[in-house]
Amino acid sequence: MSGATEPDRNLSEEELNRLEQEYNFKIFCAFNHYETHALARINRAVHSFQRLSPRHQALLPNFLHKMDRFPDAIACNQRMIYRFMENRRFFFPADMDALEPIKPSEFDMDKVYTTVKQFVRDWAVEGKPERDACYKPLITAVEKLFRGRDPKRVSICVPGAGLGRLAWEFAHRGYRCQGNEWSVYMLVASNFILNCGEGRHHTVFYPWAHVFTNNHDVETQLQGMSIPDVDTTDIPPGTDFSMAAGDFLEVYDAPDSWDCVASCFFLDTARNIVAYLENTFRMLTPGGYLVN
Repeated sequence: MSGATEPDRNLSEEELNRLEQEYNFKIFCAFNHYETHALARINRAVHSFQRLSPRHQALLPNFLHKMDRFPDAIACNQRMIYRFMENRRFFFPADMDALEPIKPSEFDMDKVYTTVKQFVRDWAVEGKPERDACYKPLITAVEKLFRGRDPKRVSICVPGAGLGRLAWEFAHRGYRCQGNEWSVYMLVASNFILNCGEGRHHTVFYPWAHVFTNNHDVETQLQGMSIPDVDTTDIPPGTDFSMAAGDFLEVYDAPDSWDCVASCFFLDTARNIVAYLENTFRMLTPGGYLVN
């Protein structure tokens, strides 16, 4: 059950499928609730301001004008999120339109917010310095390790793939690559960016519109960005590129099947890092590499 609590192994296949569908429907509701939740934060700020004394309000003459600018940015983000779910049959229950909506928890909404912000690092021009710092050393190392080999004959697994940029970078260079991700939030969003758009900069969003910490000023908070900075279809013909949903320890149980495991922001998420390393060693071909 991708991204969910560890299921009871004694449950029937039918019961496991039902629990997975319930879990995924909760995520669907959280995505749908983004605008409502974000606007509620704005409304609380406005109400708090209105409770101030007139003298104190006069010290903040531009506050309400600034707050008036947020709804449009938040609505733009919600429209992007709706586009995530246009191919919902891959993730969400077929009969979900007939289901009673579930009110998401703060934890659920934090996952939605994190997913939106993640587009900056993986797919916006503004995220290039961070990509260069964390992804470029991995790419350079892989190119050195497999220099002289046909990339199509080099298989690379990218666990903890998130929104898929690192996996795409390998596929873009012709390697046979599969990203692995357990979070349905990330899988829904990565499916959108990798499979549902055309060309570069086809989507505008406001990654910090719902973030009220660590902003220099309102202009920074309401900075719009366009994604992706590359054409995600720019992959050599015949390249084997895919994303696999599920737990790393369960999805990759075949020994000697990958030439390289390339991971970034993954091993540090392990509840049992020894199990991750054992599985990595088992899945690598003789002479294969873990690049982390």
